[in-house]
Amino acid sequence: MSICTNCALLAWQFDEEGKWKIEPGLVVILIMEHALLLIKFGFSRLVLSEPAWVRATCAKNSSQARDMYTKRLLRTISGGEKTRELKKIE
Repeated sequence: MSICTNCALLAWQFDEEGKWKIEPGLVVILIMEHALLLIKFGFSRLVLSEPAWVRATCAKNSSQARDMYTKRLLRTISGGEKTRELKKIE
């Protein structure tokens, strides 16, 4: 959005003769904004969104949950749940 705004500001700075008519304060603001965008882009590439230990814990938890639900589904399909209920009744 800021890049589109900058382009619009630059387009409005043309005078009737087609020459740039930019005030120094506007130039400083545009340069600062581009520098901040560059810094933000650098940080987004260098700093991970989540630490490695959090990613590893989430992967471990999801694999444990998947294994548990797979075992439960296999027991249900094979009739393992019914045999346990019958043993409890006896």
